[in-house]
Amino acid sequence: MSQLTTILTLIALLVLAVSAREFDFVIHIGKNDSQCCSKGKTWCSDLDRALECIKNQTTSTRISLEPGTNYHLKSHYAICNGTQLTIQGNVSKVECAPMAGISFIRSSDIELNGISLNRCGAEHNSTSRNFSVPTFTFLRYQVTLLFLFCKNITLKSVQIEKSNGTGVVFIDSTGRNRIVDSKFLQNSAPRDDTVGGGGVRIEFSGYSLDNSTYAQNHTYYPNVHRENVTNTHYSFSGCIFHNNSVSSGGINQNKVSLSDVGVFLFGRGGGLAMYFRGKASQNRISLYSCTFSSNQALQGGGIHIAFQNSMDNIVKIASSNFTNNLCIPGNVVAYATGGAVNVNFLYSSARNHFFVRNTHFMNNSGYYGGALEIYSEVQSYKRSRSDRINITRCVFYSNVGRIGAAIDFSRDPKIKEGYVPKVSVSDCIFVQNGGFYTYNGGANGKTCETIKTHGTVKVEHMPVNFSGKVVFNSSQGTALSIFSSTVDFLRNSVVEF
Repeated sequence: MSQLTTILTLIALLVLAVSAREFDFVIHIGKNDSQCCSKGKTWCSDLDRALECIKNQTTSTRISLEPGTNYHLKSHYAICNGTQLTIQGNVSKVECAPMAGISFIRSSDIELNGISLNRCGAEHNSTSRNFSVPTFTFLRYQVTLLFLFCKNITLKSVQIEKSNGTGVVFIDSTGRNRIVDSKFLQNSAPRDDTVGGGGVRIEFSGYSLDNSTYAQNHTYYPNVHRENVTNTHYSFSGCIFHNNSVSSGGINQNKVSLSDVGVFLFGRGGGLAMYFRGKASQNRISLYSCTFSSNQALQGGGIHIAFQNSMDNIVKIASSNFTNNLCIPGNVVAYATGGAVNVNFLYSSARNHFFVRNTHFMNNSGYYGGALEIYSEVQSYKRSRSDRINITRCVFYSNVGRIGAAIDFSRDPKIKEGYVPKVSVSDCIFVQNGGFYTYNGGANGKTCETIKTHGTVKVEHMPVNFSGKVVFNSSQGTALSIFSSTVDFLRNSVVEF
């Protein structure tokens, strides 16, 4: 018994030691102190001065904001090569001047806790090519928080609101990254003719070390880039994505190929966008108990996911809600796909998995797939390498789409060989989906057009298995539309129309 007591005491002491971690720099904001940059505990007059002090620090630093206090950020600060960096607030609000924001470059063990960043947006190069000019250059966009080549990031009780651009961007950032109880609200591009906006973007970018074009155009660390990102985990829990929107800057999507180097990534994922490229493998992004409401995009009003030249990656959505998310057709109606979630399996996608369970989709709208769009551009040539989609115990209520009011499963019909993703729909309920879909930019010069929807679930060139109990109730039109495909109702399954 005494030995057990000793062990428990040692564990408790270890926990206390970790929780009381000492920082080389502890900076409090609020007093004018000439020793702002001194090592140890000190005061700085404002947040700008504190960030200026630590932007090239390589030792552990904590910036402490006063509880319930309003701060002003005047400029953009890039914090490079740091480790154990914490910005600690307690319902602390930061208002930004134009072009102000914070970037973390090649830094690790970063935590932001209890702060709100409002109306921020520093300008950066994106990873998207500017197709409007003949030379190979990258589009510029604005971001509140940028994490580039970072590792182990925690955002806890953080609110990013009314950004002049995208709220948070992770590019080739690895390790274990946690976003907990955070809110992303009303983040959008500053103007309709500029690209950007949206709540959060995660990119495994796919540019190689010898891609000199990218190297010459990137702002930070021009000679270093990760091509293969592996074993990285992002987890979102208890997060809210509300009223975010993304813009493609009016660029004609017909001129952009998703398989191009410098792929055009804007206009997708109003709340959250994820891009698995450049041989990204064995990475996982999970969302639990999150809410997506009133977000809009050209593709994926709530979430956009793209698997390209990558394998063995997993995206899981569980116990979440998608309400009133919207895809707005731009100059090409076919791009308005996935009112709530849009998933694309593109060039050389293999063994990537998309799972959604115990999730509600209500009042979402998109031309293809009012709630959910699953699209496969390229098939695997080995059945063992097929991608996988599992939709389990979900409820689809009152979603509207021109084709596939609740779900649209489709494959590029030009591809004749290989295997399509394995799709399973189990124990799902579909209620009052369909009706009439209305969108701006209708045919024959009409500014607005209303069309009767076609199918609650539409399946085209992609076999789907139904299992468990699947209920179609009060469908506003055809419940199940099948084109050049097969639908299997597995043994012991029950389907009610």
